[in-house]
Amino acid sequence: MSGAILSTFNWSENRRAGHLGARYRTGPLTVVGLVQRATVKGSTLGLDQKVATVGVGASYRLGERFTIKGQHYALSADGDGRDAGMTAVGVDYQLARPLRLMFAFARTSNDDLVRYGMSRGGHAAQQLAAATGLDPQGFSVAVRYDF
Repeated sequence: MSGAILSTFNWSENRRAGHLGARYRTGPLTVVGLVQRATVKGSTLGLDQKVATVGVGASYRLGERFTIKGQHYALSADGDGRDAGMTAVGVDYQLARPLRLMFAFARTSNDDLVRYGMSRGGHAAQQLAAATGLDPQGFSVAVRYDF
């Protein structure tokens, strides 16, 4: 059994945010949680948009090669029509000790006035844009090598 708690605070000209995350591992099961409060100055939805996010996730190792994973995040913002939620499920397959294949499906549910995506650009990749009020979803495949 092991556990960890992480807390960070970010302040900039346009944003103030505090994050608290926790992880607990026992045997093949890992459970994680996140709580975040932020104020975004100059948001398109208001002068000082206040946003709260909570999330939970879990992974379970099945034998030596497979791990199944799932996460859910809920975002609540000031005002009507500004909330969102994202759910992701996936599986990892360990090819060799440092090398694994990762497969995931994610879906974001947006309220009428927001357009949160379900992906982030990595390296030089472009982030997939979401249309306001629509619910983007996608499937991803990755190869990970641990040095």
